[in-house]
Amino acid sequence: MKRAFKQFTDKTQFCAIGSAKSHIGHTGAASGVIGLIKVLLSMHHRQLPKLLHFEELNPAIALFNSAFYINNQHTEWTNNGKPLTAALNSFGHSGTNVHLVVREHLSVPQAKIEADSLLIPVSAKTPECLKAYAEKLAEFLEKRCLSETIREEISLTDLAFTLQLGREAMRERCIFLVSNLPDLVAQLKAFAKGETLNHLSWHGRLRYRKNNYVFDDNESEQIITQWIQQGKLEKIAAAWVQGLSIDWSLLYHGLTARKIH
Repeated sequence: MKRAFKQFTDKTQFCAIGSAKSHIGHTGAASGVIGLIKVLLSMHHRQLPKLLHFEELNPAIALFNSAFYINNQHTEWTNNGKPLTAALNSFGHSGTNVHLVVREHLSVPQAKIEADSLLIPVSAKTPECLKAYAEKLAEFLEKRCLSETIREEISLTDLAFTLQLGREAMRERCIFLVSNLPDLVAQLKAFAKGETLNHLSWHGRLRYRKNNYVFDDNESEQIITQWIQQGKLEKIAAAWVQGLSIDWSLLYHGLTARKIH
């Protein structure tokens, strides 16, 4: 490693070396996966954990005047605005040696085309869980987006896209038609407290029957497509809370949307 890096840089003591083994011991066949988990957690928290139990370097390992150093203290992990990058090595008893390079993904900001109003669905298995979920979502949005001290840009389109396409629709359902985050937070809080919902909120449970609507399951996609084209989001909301399956992706033609954490 020293010889390989020397061909490309004269910088020294900039690449930390660590090991999951010093933290949790031998993991056998799972050592590669454990190492990957440690790398990903370090990237997520942007921190390099110190090498536990390290006191003195083996004199046979000469890291002086090389790119490498043993990370013997907890430090922040930065890379001058560039993606964090790590190399993972796993050596098996069978002679199978794996070298994996992991690089942080940095999203590129895109011009957002927002819809005027969006449907925000929430669901759970029981009424109590649904109210608790609505309250947690309201707290999350309030702290992350609407607080004076912590301000994070979360697109309402991305939030709707995530909750529509990234969550399983369960029995107890509630859906809100909103145009901004403060309005959504207010409606979520009202629902969590059991207060009366406004006319742009729907609450129900899975009880869809064909005779509720004049079409069968094979025709539902065509009908929903027509509703979307006609801008009848209220009909989609009312049908969803009663159990109709919605192809939410049809709502995003011409919009830039992504799933968020």
